[in-house]
Amino acid sequence: MTQNHKTNTPIITDYDQNGFTIDHVEFSGAVAILGADAVGYAITDIKVANDATISADDLNIFSDLGEDPHLLIIGIGATMSHPFMDLRKKCQQIGL
Repeated sequence: MTQNHKTNTPIITDYDQNGFTIDHVEFSGAVAILGADAVGYAITDIKVANDATISADDLNIFSDLGEDPHLLIIGIGATMSHPFMDLRKKCQQIGL
């Protein structure tokens, strides 16, 4: 189920392995906070092909935007590791 929310203050107040709490609204999984307009920032969940991982194809949502996202946070899992090369290449390809 796609979840959308508008706010003037997109503050991340909590996060865990399952998602984020932004502006007192819980979002499961990956989310995008998109640029402010007349009614505030748009927050939407990002549908990914595999709930366990995010792939370069999942970042296609950013290819057609009129502007870059204000913030892109990609979880790294339980331990710190180097960013995945395919994700880095995709971000460069779409100008992030």
